[in-house]
Amino acid sequence: MIRNLILTIASMSLAASAATILGPVYPPPGGVTFVGSGSTGSGIGRTQFYTGMDLSATEDMWWGYASIDNPRHSSQASTGQMVFSSYNPVTGLATWNSTANMTWSTAFGTQSIATRMVVQFQPYTGVASGFLGSGFLTPTTKGAAGITGNPLESVLLVTGDFQAQIRYETSGGTPLLDYYNGSSSFGGSVITNSSAGFWYSETPEPVSLALTGFGLLAAGLMRRRVRQ
Repeated sequence: MIRNLILTIASMSLAASAATILGPVYPPPGGVTFVGSGSTGSGIGRTQFYTGMDLSATEDMWWGYASIDNPRHSSQASTGQMVFSSYNPVTGLATWNSTANMTWSTAFGTQSIATRMVVQFQPYTGVASGFLGSGFLTPTTKGAAGITGNPLESVLLVTGDFQAQIRYETSGGTPLLDYYNGSSSFGGSVITNSSAGFWYSETPEPVSLALTGFGLLAAGLMRRRVRQ
């Protein structure tokens, strides 16, 4: 009976010591400085710079996307969310695909195209130089990080300042806004929306260890009393 009590208390302590992952939040605990450059739909895309994180404020921290709307024309109602497709370790690109086409009227008839968003995690340089051929950062997955929901999605374990290169494209790889501007549209605009943030784990408090010590001490006292 005493042995079972010790095992139960020890088990409770181990469960209590597991780190809790919170988020997504913005800014993260300890703050962050954010600067963005460029357009997500044209040219090399948009570069987002994240600097000045206080990594001592958390145990571990990750950055990634909580939601990404399907790109749509202003004449369309909301069409739902993009879904994660894959991460390519050769190019360093994480890809999300649309679940509904972007559709609009042009001088040559109706256009309807599938779209995607690509993201490359990069070391901080402070320079918007587009997608790197090498030297990019390798992300982990939400599942490996212990973040609930969409376990295969790419997220970056934050170990210091970093930047993210982001671009919306047609499924064929043409920057979306560049494609749209050349389509002879009858009017309107391209609408995109996404939500990115930080997840983090808190350092477990030492109270669980004290509880284990107390439990073992109490069990020892009980054992001595039985022997008297």
